[in-house]
Amino acid sequence: MRERSHAATRVSSARVGRTDLGEATVIIDDDVLVILVGNIDEHGTRVRLASIQSIRIEGDALIVALADGSSLALRCDDPAELHAQLLASCRAIPELTRALRGFGSQRHARGSRASRGDEQHRFFAPLLEARREAAARSDAEKALETAS
Repeated sequence: MRERSHAATRVSSARVGRTDLGEATVIIDDDVLVILVGNIDEHGTRVRLASIQSIRIEGDALIVALADGSSLALRCDDPAELHAQLLASCRAIPELTRALRGFGSQRHARGSRASRGDEQHRFFAPLLEARREAAARSDAEKALETAS
């Protein structure tokens, strides 16, 4: 699970394929990149982070290649910062342990709260540690390029 804000980044120009969207706001959410155009666009254009094949900087633009062959071009003052934020989001490992909360739980037993917590810690500690290590060792750019 990532510990970051969902900060909005203003871009002077957003282009999806050959369609120029104009000025926009880009938000990198948990599993999607959202491009909001103007003040009336409530839902925006949503791109799943899992569909991103590669990310590169060309001048003042961030070019995002997608799995379906299309691309996004986002022009902004600091494409390197947006590049870093997007790479960090693409390499983040999704939260998979949430569905496993009942593992190690003794809800069926009448044990003390401390014993339940200890039992859950015993089950989850190795999983969470392995997840932290995998995220720390991952090379997002290399992973994105080799996945295509």
